[in-house]
Amino acid sequence: MQHQTQSHPGVHVWLFNHPRFYGISDQIHFLYRYFKEVGIPISCGKSPSDSRCNIVIENFDDKTSAVVRDFCRSRSRCVSVVLTEHVDIAPMVSAELAGRSQILLHGKSVLGHHDYLPLTVLLGRTNNLLALSDVTFRYYRLGDLPQMNGFECLAFGRVVDTLWFPKLPTQAAVLREDPMCDFVFFGTMTSFRKDVLGRLESNGFTFVPAGSGVSTKQRNRLIRQAKYCLNIPQDEAWPWLSPMRVLSALDVGVPTLSLGTNDGSAISRCVIQLPDFNRSDFVEQLRYFLNDHRRRAVDAVESYALLRSQGTESKSDIVQGLRGWALIDGI
Repeated sequence: MQHQTQSHPGVHVWLFNHPRFYGISDQIHFLYRYFKEVGIPISCGKSPSDSRCNIVIENFDDKTSAVVRDFCRSRSRCVSVVLTEHVDIAPMVSAELAGRSQILLHGKSVLGHHDYLPLTVLLGRTNNLLALSDVTFRYYRLGDLPQMNGFECLAFGRVVDTLWFPKLPTQAAVLREDPMCDFVFFGTMTSFRKDVLGRLESNGFTFVPAGSGVSTKQRNRLIRQAKYCLNIPQDEAWPWLSPMRVLSALDVGVPTLSLGTNDGSAISRCVIQLPDFNRSDFVEQLRYFLNDHRRRAVDAVESYALLRSQGTESKSDIVQGLRGWALIDGI
């Protein structure tokens, strides 16, 4: 699938470093919708394009970063990278180290416990991402997460551009048949997520059976069977929502209920968040929202439309940057 225009040679999403398409399908849909809105042709594939500007989605090890570097050097080209991991520079907390900074991976020091991904994997991804900075034209953030505070310093001054939220093909939420189940959840299992889901099941809440690795069409069908799509952070200390999870639910007019987060990012306007599991009325809160799911679905769709209109990022600046990139790459 491609969107054609004559104003730019176009962008190509080079997918070679993601063997499982379903893991990045939401990012692909976001990019297609965004570039269609700004009038830039877009395609994707497992091989790079010689006639378009190549975009890669973060997930690099020594082997895949070498593939990118070899391509760029052999053709005198650059790539741009979609950022997916949270890498931030933050001040040290302890008084004796006041005034110094540290690098946080997924919001934690390298000395912390990393349950979602092993620290060695996170360090490898980050090191290889930064090692490609000299052949990276731009870094792209989808929406306003990950924040990447101070990342430009790590990437030798390379710019992080924000691609603001695109229009979604949301169906009217009120037209859905009443779902048979309370919740649906998709995501890699961690000990925290297992505990949360187990607590909900023990209180009689029902779930749509949702395995991993389903196609977008299958996932949409499963989401429609639930009153809410659940967002559960990877662990108790994880502070952010998952915008791609929220958007996938909004695609079919289903609201998202997030348990254990208190995030203030832009997508939070479209999400119900219940940060405290220990409240005595926690179960009653859930049942209240379940009974009100139709109105909450309409509210979420309307909130997303308002969110889109309030973006301060300039699409014209993004397009100008893309035109400059095409000139530099000689295409």
